[in-house]
Amino acid sequence: VNERTDLFRTSSPVQVASGENDWKLMASGGRSNLYGTAAIKTDGTMWVWGGNDNAVLGLNDQTKYSSPVQIPGTWSNIVKASEGFLATQENGTLWYWGKNTYGMAGRNKAPANQWGYSSPTQIGTSTDWSTEIGQLGGGQEANWAIKSNGTMWAWGGNNGELGQDDTTKRSSPTQMGTDTNWAQIGGSAGGNFMAIKTNGTLWSCGEFGQGQLGQNTNSNYSSPRQVGTDTTWNFCTGGTTSFATKTDGSLWSWGYGEHSGGVSGLGDEDSRSSPTQIPGTWSTDYYTVTTADTQAGAIDSSGRLWTWGQNEVGQLGLNSRQNRSEPGQVGTDTDWKRLWNLSYGKSFAAFKKG
Repeated sequence: VNERTDLFRTSSPVQVASGENDWKLMASGGRSNLYGTAAIKTDGTMWVWGGNDNAVLGLNDQTKYSSPVQIPGTWSNIVKASEGFLATQENGTLWYWGKNTYGMAGRNKAPANQWGYSSPTQIGTSTDWSTEIGQLGGGQEANWAIKSNGTMWAWGGNNGELGQDDTTKRSSPTQMGTDTNWAQIGGSAGGNFMAIKTNGTLWSCGEFGQGQLGQNTNSNYSSPRQVGTDTTWNFCTGGTTSFATKTDGSLWSWGYGEHSGGVSGLGDEDSRSSPTQIPGTWSTDYYTVTTADTQAGAIDSSGRLWTWGQNEVGQLGLNSRQNRSEPGQVGTDTDWKRLWNLSYGKSFAAFKKG
């Protein structure tokens, strides 16, 4: 829940779509609900709602929708892009809608519509894109997707995050190297890329910025480099601050920290260029840790929800507006399942176990 006036802001969780317990995934494009939100149910139906600037909801109009509206198709996966959405259908096709800045639409041509692509538009003709959760990624300038054969593909703007050993923009999917063991994409809020392979190794490339690559250096890299030597990583999510979990339930953060309200979750506002552990035992499921801008959150192994970082409008759900530099528990419930930070806005969304 996120509105533009203090009258409708809420500093503790509020249920949306009461009585429904069949939600699977969600994503928020652009600046949170100002641009729009999309969600997929377990039956493969997709629903959208929100501000709909630039027709980003994919309904071929700019009408604002305050309740979910269905988009035709049978969908398997969705992520937010900078100014749109990237999704796959259950038949292995890949789709995009939204603006085409940096060639993020992946169609190697300009859209006919002034808004960009105002309805879901297929990227190419391939039907071998992975339908597994976690195998799409959207960033500030680029998008990534994994095929069913484990190859990684990238397109859009390029500060090195496309992994092509250059900084040339691409307007259609281009394979990243020749590896066939990519498993999960972390996405990015800046000019960097992060992903995990099936052997549990963590990889990054792009702009270093404030340490987001986790390489313990101040260098930029335009092709993937392994983060450390560990082989137990299982989920990652990128932003100005990056987070990842290991199979043992440990949670790690690195990247931007200055003037962030403590978004690293480590009790300070320091920037770090290599992964540093956040105390606790955390869920190892996909989409149980999230970050955007200067706030983050995670679900622990007991199903409890925790948030930290800046909190000027109560976005941490802690019924206050005080910043937190360490995780603070949201309520007392122990049945939280998945968690998203709604892009650059000041809000979170979470699913409970059905």
